[in-house]
Amino acid sequence: MKFLILFFRKRKSLGDGAATFIPEKKLKIDPTETELLNKLKRQTNTVSKIRKDLTARLLDDDAVDFLKINNRYFCKSLRANIEILTDCIVFGVPEKCKICPRGTLSYCSIQHTYKCSGKLTPYSSCPHHDRNPPRVDLRVPQSLKKNVFKFFLPKRAILNIRYYPKSFDITPPACSSPLVNKLKNRRSSFPECDKKALSKDGCIIDGRCEFSKFVHVFIDTDGTLYQIFMGLTDINRNVNSFCKLQLLKHNKKDEYFVYEGRGRMGSAGTYQTYYFEEDLCGAKMEFERIFLDVSKNHWEDRQNFVKNPFGYDILEMEVAENKLQSFDVSTSKSNLPIPIKSLITNIFDIKIMKETLKSLDIDTEKMPLGKISKTSILKAMYVLSRLEFEIGKDAQSTEILDLSNRFYTLFPHGCGGNAPPLLNNLQIIHEKVKLLNDLSQLEIAFSIIHDETFEDDMDADPIDKYYEKLHCKISVLSSDSKEFKIIESYLTKNQASKDFIDYNLEILDIFKIQRDNEESRFNLQIGNRHLLWHGSRISNFAGILSKGLKIAPPEAPANGYMFGKGIYFADMVSKSAQYCDSLRDDQGYLLLCEVALGKIERKRNHDSRIKKPKNGKSSIKGLGQIVPEKCDFSTLIEDGITVPIGKAINLGSKNYSLIYNEYIVYDEAQVKMKYLVRAKFNKNN
Repeated sequence: MKFLILFFRKRKSLGDGAATFIPEKKLKIDPTETELLNKLKRQTNTVSKIRKDLTARLLDDDAVDFLKINNRYFCKSLRANIEILTDCIVFGVPEKCKICPRGTLSYCSIQHTYKCSGKLTPYSSCPHHDRNPPRVDLRVPQSLKKNVFKFFLPKRAILNIRYYPKSFDITPPACSSPLVNKLKNRRSSFPECDKKALSKDGCIIDGRCEFSKFVHVFIDTDGTLYQIFMGLTDINRNVNSFCKLQLLKHNKKDEYFVYEGRGRMGSAGTYQTYYFEEDLCGAKMEFERIFLDVSKNHWEDRQNFVKNPFGYDILEMEVAENKLQSFDVSTSKSNLPIPIKSLITNIFDIKIMKETLKSLDIDTEKMPLGKISKTSILKAMYVLSRLEFEIGKDAQSTEILDLSNRFYTLFPHGCGGNAPPLLNNLQIIHEKVKLLNDLSQLEIAFSIIHDETFEDDMDADPIDKYYEKLHCKISVLSSDSKEFKIIESYLTKNQASKDFIDYNLEILDIFKIQRDNEESRFNLQIGNRHLLWHGSRISNFAGILSKGLKIAPPEAPANGYMFGKGIYFADMVSKSAQYCDSLRDDQGYLLLCEVALGKIERKRNHDSRIKKPKNGKSSIKGLGQIVPEKCDFSTLIEDGITVPIGKAINLGSKNYSLIYNEYIVYDEAQVKMKYLVRAKFNKNN
């Protein structure tokens, strides 16, 4: 019972007996914070007083004159002009920007700093900002020399320094949660237009336009096509916009319309249509007026177009997608074997090509497939090379910003509400090089599609036409053949463990291929020939089969390649499969090439500066940690080609920077394509 007595013992309250004194906790006050608060209070009162008096007594014209004499930009709104004048009177007139010519610093209430409104180059705004820039004396216009204000117009600033609350210095922490990520994704992806665009005479007409079914783009008597696409990208200001102008003519009547579409890259944007009845002259004038307003160039000078710092740039966007034909293997009259017909259908599939562009963040509405030109790709390669050079010498951010803007102007990227990422590190340069390599293959595919050869034969099946345009003999290997068995063993054994890949490859078809003139070009004398893997996207194989594997052009930056500009191969299929990016039915294509390696120079670590192997060597081998076991190596007897079949083993060497072996040759004559494998990517459980 004792524990019960103890448990129910009454606690002594504070009210029993003498009162207990609890001292009040005093908050520590930082003297510097008190001083800052007093300065901010005085600053706010001064600004409010000057603003109030200016609002009550200053006229519109006087405000504009006041701003002009102090070399300030003026606005249409009197209220906005008074804000600028208040800042100049209280804190002084900011000096001109020292970084860009004719740049003017103005206070930005959103970012709480003075920002320059000037342009560094035709492509980039000035990024300069300063919370307390150097000031010059205030100049008063003659009309206000006789002071009409309650305060004295000072020659020098009332306050020498502008103070900011400490909260303005705090960068909000990155917030991440499933809900936040969902909202970000919703904001970054604009809804697609439910009305499809129409293709007429090689021009795309917005399906939302109420007259889209009854009009076409007007062509003048001198052959001038009244259509223009323009783009403007400025990462510093988060600008990534397009403008599309068309003069449209009714199909049956002499009635004219001007279509103007604007918006952010990746979005459908907004549009306006202006109706001019039969007034062709008026429609032309309106078209040319909008062009001048947007680009700061006259329409008649478009052939000598000069990019204006405050205007859009012209993008070559005319398309001819009406030539694109859809394939149906089941109804095709071609006598080609069904696997080959399926291959042609896949590598020329427009939907797959568009999916490829979207996966690369390319805006397919503003960068249609038909206008991926080789010239644009080479220009973009050159821009990336300059970026690589600037990054290497630790250049100023302004130079990198300008080159980034130039790149995104050449190839519009849809980034939702976000600015395109700054191209300021070698990793992102490498990604964009890969993008341009893929685009160059798509450009080849479309040059094949638009090739007029065989177009006169109206009875020819579309699949037969495209097969002939490849200039590559293709046959299906029998599953009972020796070659099939060797390749099947090569693919099955040379796969890495589940620790490194999340799929298992299964052969669906094997094609034997022989590209025109490749046999005669092949340098057989080098010797040491191996059958090696090369992987690529499905959409790239029209270009690869027709033109062969190519070495990157001189314009391309070296950084995009582990061992310089060469053609890369692997002895482990898992390495090459990484580049397939299978889009449909988890299927992809893998190339097997006869590669004349000759004497090999071995490298433990990558070196992008390599231009060719050392004297006496014909190829480079980057040594990897996961390699095929040599005891199973086979030979195709009829060709004398080594096939490095072997179970994957891990050498566990920490001295090698590569996971898999890589083989690189620097002469296209050392490569001969032999087989194309269609494989299924079965996901591991």
